[in-house]
Amino acid sequence: MPATNKVFAIAGVPCFADTFVQGGSSVLRMKFSAKTPRHRKPPKRWASFMYYSTFKSKPYKLFVMEKNRINTIINCLLVSAIFVTSCKSPTSSGLTDTDKQHFRDVTSKVQDGWNRGEREPYVNRFSPDAIYMAPNMKTLIGKEAIQTFANSFPEVKIEFSIKEIMGSAEYAYVRGTFIVKNPGDTLLDKGKFLSVWKKFPDNNWLLTHDIFNSDLPASVVKEDTDQKK
Repeated sequence: MPATNKVFAIAGVPCFADTFVQGGSSVLRMKFSAKTPRHRKPPKRWASFMYYSTFKSKPYKLFVMEKNRINTIINCLLVSAIFVTSCKSPTSSGLTDTDKQHFRDVTSKVQDGWNRGEREPYVNRFSPDAIYMAPNMKTLIGKEAIQTFANSFPEVKIEFSIKEIMGSAEYAYVRGTFIVKNPGDTLLDKGKFLSVWKKFPDNNWLLTHDIFNSDLPASVVKEDTDQKK
């Protein structure tokens, strides 16, 4: 029978073995090697050890838990920042109560100044290129033109009443009514106005557009028909 090499699975000891028949008897011969054999290892034993020692060990599990906790905290902070940003009060980027009070104060000063015969408070609130749309006349453009018109106005008493203020951080719209009386307190006119204000880089509000008209019926001018035939 041909000789074959054998290896013990556990110790890994190599040996030489063969069999033959001599004188009617079967003989088994075995020869062990004097060399220290290399221990046989199962395939990927080191990879398996690394996997279980790294990914299944308690320190690694603690590391993963800590990492997940940190990620959760970061995500919560990001969500909170987005929520706070989206829930900001619209007044932070819009028309504030201070701005609205400013228009009321200016209107009150204009009224008091006009009734004392002062035209500067009325005119100074306009921007240099303001548009002034009074009834029964052409549109005036520019602060100087408005100044000329205000100075030519007769001595009357004016009463303003603001009904609505709205707008943004840059523009505001003021709607209200007015009453005009002569020095004897007789009603001459009443109507409504709408003003557009703009906030300039120096944080001053100036009036850029102003329009007003009367609530009273328009006067009818009769033409003289007694002309020479």
